[in-house]
Amino acid sequence: MAFPALQGWHPGEVAIQRQLGYATAVSSHWTAVENQLREQHQLFHTSNLPFIPLTTTDTDGRPWAGIVAGSTGTIGFVESPSLKSLVFRAKLWDGDPMLETLREWKPLEDDQIKGPILQERLLTAGLGIEFSTRRRNKFAGKIDMVKARSDQDYDFGVDITEALGNCPKYINVRQLDPYPWAKPHIAYQSLHMAPTEGLPDEVIDMIKSADTVFVATIHRTDPASAAMFPSHAGMNSRGGFPGFLRVRPSDRRSIVLPDYSGNRFMSSLGNIESSGLAGFTIISFTTGDILYLTGTARNLVGLAAIEMMFRHATVTVLETTGFTLVRNALPLRQRNGSEVGRSPYTPKVKYLVEEGETYAGGMQGHKAVLETGMQLSIDLAVFRFKVVSKSGVQPLRLRPGQAIVLDFMDWIGPPQYQHMADSAPGSINDDRVRTWTVSSAHEGIDVAWFELTMREMKGGVVTTALFNLLRMSPLNRRDYPVSLKGNVVSDIIGVTGDFELNKEEVNLLLIAGGIGVTPFLAILNALSKREKAARGEIVLVLSTREPDAMLTLIRRAMGKVPPTVTVKIDLFTSRPLDLDTRTLKHENTSLSGYSRNYSVWINSTDGENRKYTKCIGSGQSRRRGAPEITLHESLARSTREVTYVGLYLAAFLPNGRLFTKEAAQISSAGWLRHLDKLCRSEKTLRFITLAHGLSMLATRDNDSQLKFKGVQAHSIALQEMRTALRDPQRASGDGILAAIRLFRFYEILYGAESRGSDKENPTLQIKGYYAHTDGEMALFMNRGWQKDWSEAGMYLLFILGVGRRKRSPFSDNNWLSAPWKYRTKSLLDGLSDILVQVPGLLEELDTIRASPIAERSLRGWENLLGECIRIEQMLLAWKETMGEKLQTFDYTQSGNPPQMPQVDRDFALLHMSCLYWSCCILLYTTIYMAANEVHQGPSFTYFLTIPFSSPGYPNYRDERNPTLHAHRIIHTIPLSHGRYAGGYGALCSTFPLGMALRYFAVAHLFPHEGGDTQGVHKLSQELVSQPFMKAYTARFVSHLHKVDVPGQSLKDIAGWHGVELRMRRWWFGPMLDHNLGAI
Repeated sequence: MAFPALQGWHPGEVAIQRQLGYATAVSSHWTAVENQLREQHQLFHTSNLPFIPLTTTDTDGRPWAGIVAGSTGTIGFVESPSLKSLVFRAKLWDGDPMLETLREWKPLEDDQIKGPILQERLLTAGLGIEFSTRRRNKFAGKIDMVKARSDQDYDFGVDITEALGNCPKYINVRQLDPYPWAKPHIAYQSLHMAPTEGLPDEVIDMIKSADTVFVATIHRTDPASAAMFPSHAGMNSRGGFPGFLRVRPSDRRSIVLPDYSGNRFMSSLGNIESSGLAGFTIISFTTGDILYLTGTARNLVGLAAIEMMFRHATVTVLETTGFTLVRNALPLRQRNGSEVGRSPYTPKVKYLVEEGETYAGGMQGHKAVLETGMQLSIDLAVFRFKVVSKSGVQPLRLRPGQAIVLDFMDWIGPPQYQHMADSAPGSINDDRVRTWTVSSAHEGIDVAWFELTMREMKGGVVTTALFNLLRMSPLNRRDYPVSLKGNVVSDIIGVTGDFELNKEEVNLLLIAGGIGVTPFLAILNALSKREKAARGEIVLVLSTREPDAMLTLIRRAMGKVPPTVTVKIDLFTSRPLDLDTRTLKHENTSLSGYSRNYSVWINSTDGENRKYTKCIGSGQSRRRGAPEITLHESLARSTREVTYVGLYLAAFLPNGRLFTKEAAQISSAGWLRHLDKLCRSEKTLRFITLAHGLSMLATRDNDSQLKFKGVQAHSIALQEMRTALRDPQRASGDGILAAIRLFRFYEILYGAESRGSDKENPTLQIKGYYAHTDGEMALFMNRGWQKDWSEAGMYLLFILGVGRRKRSPFSDNNWLSAPWKYRTKSLLDGLSDILVQVPGLLEELDTIRASPIAERSLRGWENLLGECIRIEQMLLAWKETMGEKLQTFDYTQSGNPPQMPQVDRDFALLHMSCLYWSCCILLYTTIYMAANEVHQGPSFTYFLTIPFSSPGYPNYRDERNPTLHAHRIIHTIPLSHGRYAGGYGALCSTFPLGMALRYFAVAHLFPHEGGDTQGVHKLSQELVSQPFMKAYTARFVSHLHKVDVPGQSLKDIAGWHGVELRMRRWWFGPMLDHNLGAI
């Protein structure tokens, strides 16, 4: 049972809490720190994390943040024998401070401990962060066991004394993949910097580009309080936008870390108050570089902090005294092409005061006083401010199109503390600083006043306060200035924006949406003041829901724009528009309006038949045809949202069961995120996607009208597909393949289009399903591998391509950039990355065997076997990660038939087991073919002599038997068709089943150590005669009919014998053309 680990906040924590005014509010919160791990945290650290930062101290007592990971960067390098202990099996590297601690570690008896520094070397603390989900949990304790396996490989244990679940508020989301090829080397190191020594430019650049830093701290007790507040280590992380860490230019070694609103425990800052020390570690997740820093640290609060970092009230300054930069160290990498998910709570970057006016704006001291406001619509208004200049400060200057930065903190006050605010995460660190484009023009003069045209933001603190002033005024009315003189005063922080309006001829194309028109207003105002000196042409494309209000703003800004400037405005709106009553009445100005009605046309993106009403001059309109399907805007939006997030798939495809995370990863549904992109180029996909969304909503809400519209969309999609298949360009596109997959699912779920008594006939639905499947395979086979395949299309082809005797397109670098891989890395992903490499081996094998025997190179066989061994090592590493889970459905281990799975987690494991066995069949058949040709050479010797073991399989040599794996698949496949398997269970079994059947056709060609080959033919025939196999058998044999067997008569290829011949041809490929008798 867990108990509080502390007896109260230590003096350093209390000191910083008091400085910040938190002491009373958190006085009893120390009880949240427990003396052992919770079970969920124990599972988290052992099953979710590929690396963990750990605090350690050097011989000088300085804290460092080391990075601890396994040898391959995979999850599972941590074990937890109990809730009080963690055991790490780590691969470290030179330059990591934890390695030095472990090398010097010795078990210390009480009489050997000579001082606090020596004791502190045992102390450690860790922070587990699952970057894909923002989950994080902390622990602290001391190292109690170290065992060296090599100079850099260590097993060590940590006795847990403190544990705490932690807030994920500022963590940046990343998708990380193992990178076992890391080769660490020290690029820079200065463990004891000279007093005037600065950090190298590369190191400073890495600090200033970081968005995550791990913070190591130490609480160093004194004898008077040691019993109540013993020394302990701390580990934490800080996250922000790149650039949130700053380096003081004056000494090039002091790093400034802003403190953001958190749980107010202030443990890390409290430890710094206690010891005056800290360590920072920064990781580049794209290159694997790791920067370790340590030094003296101090917290600055209030005015001292603001004098250091512009407008930030709490900062920590680390004066670096030692650092190490290790290149290519982390055995993980951010997934290629993936984007970082920024936390919505993260405030914008603040800069140091000494970094100069480039950042601060150079306008400190000027103030803006609100004078008037004019409301244009319910949430649109123009506010005029008077500038009160401060003597000695440079005058305020504004170029047309620039924005001004205002601080309303003194008027509104600071935000009330909240730990989390999911509805308005930005409010947590709201500094009341806002930026608006100035809509008035002040070209070439000191600014005495300015106007801001702004929209009231829902939940916005500043805009709501300003609009409330207008609402409360008794004189307020639309389009009429109201005096608001009073106490609204803001500090002018600075001016931003680098737009430069040409001094001579002005030729601009401006595209704006709604309130984004404000720079255009400033430009028009500036041209009006230039009078006859202005020349040029301006085209504005404006989309707005408030055409009247926008045209009012534009009319005001036009002022005295001279006739030498031509202005053309194209206005798009969803509201009724009568241009006769809204003429700008200005020479050399033309206005065209485009208006939609309140419905959304599904084919509105079709460029050759745009569905809008064009209003020209007189307001006459013409509409080109009626839309095929019309939905109200809100319903269309709901349909799109439901479709693109795949909700209908998660809720309905598994026959009413909701997918867990594990099962969702095997559902082949990751490609759904690409529908939006593919829909733009393929109308078939657009309509079948719409049919899915409508039918899902109809099913959920029992809405007959929506159901009819879903059937209508499905019917149009079928018509479009017929057209597409006659168009070679469309038929070769990724969109049509995606559409076919959706047709299959739609017709299984909601029924195929039919008439009379055949409506929703299950037999027709199944036939339609397989017809679409065969069509998908035919399109894929016709296309072949093309380098210009879109990334979205790659995933659609993966399952189809992985079983072919041709190098998979997904085993090259293009596969690494496929965007569907950006989701959380799973065990299935790891296996897939191995599986897609195997067809390349088969292609190499075909190339060798297809050549005349006299021309076959021994080096070619040797290279093939070496590649096989490389893939086998990857497979073994993955198998070790799985552990004993792979025995769950392995009848050869228990001797008993495997139990029928009933929950999604078990079905996911079943599917992964079958895929693993399939991979083994492909790999070991290839290995034996190569090994029979290569009787000497390093690869062959390595293959024969290397000892293998794996959890549950102490003699792995027996596992190099493809027949054994084929038997495992055959005995397991029926479980995929049980009562709990759902609609996807059977689909997931297709590939492994085909692999086993194809292997059994040629099983007599391979050695069978430990595998029973008797009755293989009988077993195959019995399997395909089972009821659940009928559809598979029909499809399997229908594909085999397309396989030619040269030199065989019709009699030879008839019946079951013919099926076997075709399977052999399918398996061995073109090498049979040269030596058919080989099999």
